[in-house]
Amino acid sequence: KAFISVPSEDEGEEPRSPKMPETQEEESKPKICHICGKTYQNIETHMRRHTGVKPYCCSVCGKSYPRPGALRRHKRIHTGERPYVCEFCGKTFVDNSALLTHIKNHTGDKPAHRVSCETCGKSLASVQVLEVHKRIHTGEKPFLCRVCGKAFRQVGGLNAHMLTHTGEKPCHLCWKAFVTKNDLKKHLLTHTGEKPFTCTICGRSYQEKRSRDAHMKVHRHVQTEEEAVRPEAHVRADFIQL
Repeated sequence: KAFISVPSEDEGEEPRSPKMPETQEEESKPKICHICGKTYQNIETHMRRHTGVKPYCCSVCGKSYPRPGALRRHKRIHTGERPYVCEFCGKTFVDNSALLTHIKNHTGDKPAHRVSCETCGKSLASVQVLEVHKRIHTGEKPFLCRVCGKAFRQVGGLNAHMLTHTGEKPCHLCWKAFVTKNDLKKHLLTHTGEKPFTCTICGRSYQEKRSRDAHMKVHRHVQTEEEAVRPEAHVRADFIQL
C-alpha cells in the first residue's frame, strides 16, 4: 500500500450531561497560547515548542523528542522499518510526509487530488496511482523480466525481482533488498513485530541484538553509579589489646 492511515478516535461526541461540572467543560475547550497567540486543544504539548522540553527519550541512543509520534518515527532509524511504500516505483520511506514529497517526482508538483477506484471503491492519491491500482483488477502485468520472463504489475515489483538474479535478497513485503539472508531475516522482524532479543534484567525486548546490547549498557551504568556510592561492605576496626 502506498499510504498508511492511522484510524482516528470516534469523532462523535457523547451527549453532554446537564450535571457536567463547569471545570470539566473548561478543560475540554481549546486553549490560547500566551506566547504565539494560536489556539490548541492540547496546549501542554504545544508549549514544548517554546520551552524546549523533550520528555520522550529513545532507549537506544538517548535522543529526546517533544511528542511521542516524533519518537516513534525516530525509532525506525534503529529498526530499519520503512512502512510507507510508493506505488509507482516501490521505494520505501520512514514517514508519510517523505512519501508524499517523493510522489511529486512521479506526478509533478501539481497538488494530488484523491480519486476512487470504480471497482472496489479504494481512495487513491492521483489518477496516475489509480491507473497502477487498476491492474489488480484487470490482471495486467506490463513489466517483464528479461531473464526469466516473469511479469509484474509495477516497475517496483520488477526491480525487486531482478535482485534475485543478481544475488541480493529482496523483502517481499516492501521490496527493500539485502545482501545476506541474515540481514533479510532481521529486516522481516520490522514487519512481523517480533522482538526475539530480551533484556535479562528488566525483560524489555528488541528486534535487533545491537539494540538490546545498547539498552543493557543503561543497566550497567546505573549499577556502576550505585557501587560508587555504596559504603564498604567490610570496615576494619582497630582493637587495642590491654
